[in-house]
Amino acid sequence: MVDIYTYADLQAMSADLTADYVLMNDIDATGESDWVPVGSLGTKFTGTFDGGGHVITGLHFTETGYPGSNYWGLFGFIDSSHIYDVGLANVSFATEWGRQVGGISGSASAVSVIERCYVTGTISNYTVAGGILASGDTNTIITDCYTDVDITIADDFVGGIIGIIGGGVIIDYGYI
Repeated sequence: MVDIYTYADLQAMSADLTADYVLMNDIDATGESDWVPVGSLGTKFTGTFDGGGHVITGLHFTETGYPGSNYWGLFGFIDSSHIYDVGLANVSFATEWGRQVGGISGSASAVSVIERCYVTGTISNYTVAGGILASGDTNTIITDCYTDVDITIADDFVGGIIGIIGGGVIIDYGYI
């Protein structure tokens, strides 16, 4: 397991998308630079992230214009991943164009599991948004998660837990 203590450590997860990470303490991202999601469609996060029951506060990004990833959240795109025991408090995620924005991840596939997580704050997007996950497919499992997120969306799909469901998504004990 790779230990995470700071905001810089958290962002450094992008250097190894297959590793197993553990959050060792709460992190306050207020005043830090805009967050860049870990993983994308072309380079998916396939590791594990154990939040250790800790909270990341004030994670934020504002993405304008067309360049950049289509998947936004703490993680951009997870695949066969396990994300658990983490809280995101007071997030502020804002994007334009055809993005998929979720608190924990923009998208998930191939038996990804998100459990015992929560997200509070605001998400603003044009097309697809969810408090935990924007879009899920191929046996994605969300269990024991909750949100208290104000979501503003211009068009298409939105949900308190998940914005759009593909084939095989299971939500167990989720509430908003």
